Amino acid sequence: MNRNLSASNSKTRAALTLLFKSALAIVLLFWLVRSGRLDFAAFADLKPSLALAGTFFFEAAMLACLMARWHFMANALGLKLKKEGSARISLIGFFAAIWTPASLGLDGARLLSLRRLRPNQNGAAVASVLWDRILGVWTLLTLCAASGLVLWRYPMSPALRHLVLILCGASLLAVALGVFVRFSPALLRLSPAGWREALENHRSAPIAKPLIIFFATPVCNAMATWCALRALGFDAPIGSTLVAMPLIILSSLAPLTPLGLGVTDAAAATLLNAVGVAGGAEATMLARSSFVLICAACGLAWFWPARE
Repeated sequence: MNRNLSASNSKTRAALTLLFKSALAIVLLFWLVRSGRLDFAAFADLKPSLALAGTFFFEAAMLACLMARWHFMANALGLKLKKEGSARISLIGFFAAIWTPASLGLDGARLLSLRRLRPNQNGAAVASVLWDRILGVWTLLTLCAASGLVLWRYPMSPALRHLVLILCGASLLAVALGVFVRFSPALLRLSPAGWREALENHRSAPIAKPLIIFFATPVCNAMATWCALRALGFDAPIGSTLVAMPLIILSSLAPLTPLGLGVTDAAAATLLNAVGVAGGAEATMLARSSFVLICAACGLAWFWPARE
């Protein structure tokens, strides 16, 4: 009876949490529209173009980077997955991610699949997801630190300047995370043997190579947003867009609303406007729509015969 009551309470909390997040998204979107930061009329003239195709291409490229980097991590930890097998797991995870906050569906799909495929390697399975998250956050924080330093040169309101100054602290977080990884016995035990030896002997080469894929992930995301700006007819210098995007991506990691609705749009409108680029909220909305469509199509992987 207590178990049923606990399950009922858990479902109630989940429903209330979803209701609150949805309400917050609606409030933020209403504020964006009323303040003129989001104009749905911009979508009226949207037509097929190279820029629109580029939005879908770079969103797909970002997902390909996510697949490749986890496949690398899984095999580095001895899970020995074939490319087809890890691709299927990730595709199903992408489909699940659009229904869950902060990519929990992606991590959950990977862990559940590995528990079935590699029941005796639960530690390596957890480590593959953990290292993928740690290195993903570290690379994003590093890019945010660089973006904050560049954004400091742009004229902006005192409030936004203080926000950028705070976000520049991402450099300290990145350094702290790197130190934590370097001196954490638990993480060292869960790391690939080659990495463990490299970290203990202060060598970075074995770790630096896979970081290329990790840095490519937010770059693809930024390029997708830039293409979305061009598709909607906004004048968007690519350099300014790339400078603002790491901070915008960082805002999307907070699971405050479903798919970051309202939160990421507000961050994009504010930060891109600070570097002289209009249409940030509209471009984010278009990029998100292409992301959702691609992830929805990834659900077809359920019909792909399972392979290791």
